[in-house]
Amino acid sequence: FAQFEGVIHFERTKTETTKYTFTIKESKIRIDDYGKDGALKGIELVDTKEATVIAMSPERKLYYDATTKAPAPVKPEVTKTTNKKTIAGFECTEWIAKLPIEDTEITYWVTDKKAGFTFFDDMLKTLNRKDKLAKYFMAIEGNEDVFPIEGIEKSLDGTIRTKLAATKV
Repeated sequence: FAQFEGVIHFERTKTETTKYTFTIKESKIRIDDYGKDGALKGIELVDTKEATVIAMSPERKLYYDATTKAPAPVKPEVTKTTNKKTIAGFECTEWIAKLPIEDTEITYWVTDKKAGFTFFDDMLKTLNRKDKLAKYFMAIEGNEDVFPIEGIEKSLDGTIRTKLAATKV
């Protein structure tokens, strides 16, 4: 199967909602970050082959090397369920990663490997994000070539902290 190339639109809901757009072509990914007012706030140019990240600020008219070191790894308890749901036209399976010491449980709805989202694992390794949605996903065995169309981070009492979901692919 061919690697996905195209555009994915995301919404992240924390205290407010922000929108992101991923544009993928081969090993290069552009991430556009839009503020709550809808204006383009920042751009990241990710090259997974070269393992580099260039960040740009349109407002401040500057760019810089944003390549970072990997965060400390975590070891969540992982449950890969057989629960299915269709999101943005893709049949997804539920994976749950829980780390009681951090009072966190994250539910991911991931695509099948055949969907062609081979870029995502390489992108996460290149970006080295420190947020729990990224760190926990990186800790799950067998995460290569699947794509979390939706991720919901909750405290163990069930309070939703962050939701990141694809709205259009």
